[in-house]
Amino acid sequence: NPNGSPQLSADEVLLEGEPVNITCTSSSARPPPLLKLFVEDIEIDTNTNVSTTLDDSTGLGKSVSTLHSFKKEWGNKNMSCQQLPEVNGLYHERVSNKVQIYHKYPPSRLDLVMDQGKLSNVITAICTSMFANPACDIKWESTIMNFNYSLLESHTFKHSTALKISFKASNEDYGKRIRCSTECQYFQNTLTNSTNVIFAKLIQSERGSFLWIVVSVIAVVTLGSFVLIVCGCRKRWNRVYENINTHQVRNMYQGIAVTSLNRPTELDETTSPRVYDEIDENNLSMK
Repeated sequence: NPNGSPQLSADEVLLEGEPVNITCTSSSARPPPLLKLFVEDIEIDTNTNVSTTLDDSTGLGKSVSTLHSFKKEWGNKNMSCQQLPEVNGLYHERVSNKVQIYHKYPPSRLDLVMDQGKLSNVITAICTSMFANPACDIKWESTIMNFNYSLLESHTFKHSTALKISFKASNEDYGKRIRCSTECQYFQNTLTNSTNVIFAKLIQSERGSFLWIVVSVIAVVTLGSFVLIVCGCRKRWNRVYENINTHQVRNMYQGIAVTSLNRPTELDETTSPRVYDEIDENNLSMK
């Protein structure tokens, strides 16, 4: 029969990426006991390296089972091992001591969301780090010159961290980058997420459209006024030109005597001199 219970040994803290060495060692028995590993009351269904050692002086043997892999869901849970005989009922099964392993791992996801809301020069951004143990801090950076931000909210819940900030941006900041990254106490490798600042471009576009409308209206009014002035000057010039021509024609014929076509060169004895005078008056009025 075994002379005691099996022993389970492991580091209390395990960082992801580090070598895993969880070992269960049985007590001495003949034949050497079989070993099983458990997380809480569930047997670990994974490959383990099992070896045996014999004591020549006693003829007893020990079994050693080593686990070289670890799953996140095993962290902070009771682990134990059990020894049992190769032949059922040969001797009693025994359970080892319990061990809890604190498993630390970096985040596997980082989300960045820009929340601009209504048009304004103040932009809100939310960065969320997820699936880390312990939760990591978040660092902000930007290609905006003299980038400063105000912390609006900060939440840490189990394996997640969320930070909400606000910052100011001008029209010159369009296309600049804002970036958030994780800062973890136990890990050098970090996650980074970034996006473009598009808020300033929207403001510039609205103002540019309004300015273009104003300039267009001014141009149309100015062109219309110019056309009216040109038309008015042309009419006035035509009137002056007609008056000048009329005046020249009158001066050309002024002082020229026009002989009445109806007045005979010799007196008609039957026609009264008064009639010829009226004909001459009519000729004068036609000049």
